[in-house]
Amino acid sequence: MIAHLKGSVLNCSGQEAVVSVGGVGYAVTCTSECMSKLAPKKTAEIIVHTDVQERSIRLFGFADQLEKQVFSLLISVSGIGAQSAVDILSRVDKMQLLKLIASLDSAGLRKVKGVGPKTADRLIVELKDKVAELISARRLVVPSSQNTQVDEALQAMVALGFSQTKAAEALDKVSKEFSKGSDPGEIVRSALAYM
Repeated sequence: MIAHLKGSVLNCSGQEAVVSVGGVGYAVTCTSECMSKLAPKKTAEIIVHTDVQERSIRLFGFADQLEKQVFSLLISVSGIGAQSAVDILSRVDKMQLLKLIASLDSAGLRKVKGVGPKTADRLIVELKDKVAELISARRLVVPSSQNTQVDEALQAMVALGFSQTKAAEALDKVSKEFSKGSDPGEIVRSALAYM
């Protein structure tokens, strides 16, 4: 199975990128976050899931390992295939998706294009425990309405160019130092010491 590709991007169109590795062009269907990091004639590294079906073999690409883990959770749900999982991850941020599932927010999930009521309920029923384990194991800071300053700080760090995972890890280290009324800018400055 192919799990990682590093090579020159030949072209990008829609959700598909063609990556040349050792003279072979691999067509990879990517999430929007993954596509945003790719540019033709530039070297790229893509985390890959190989989807083997009876009539086809397809490669799906992700921006980072966490995005691939969330994808793996999605395809474990009955009725969600690889293409649907990539479409969902292209429409909602992976951290926001984890938050919606962890908080059992069926209404929030239904707002994601392509997720109907039955799919939203299945996502919650089948993934709530797995999502809790993932959040705990990776020590993720999942956005919550109870700590909007940390959420704003996370968004600011991502806007500055830091990966969401690394920014969340840094914020996790400093979030206990601040009260609910703290300035997000102060939180970002403290978190930058851990980057």
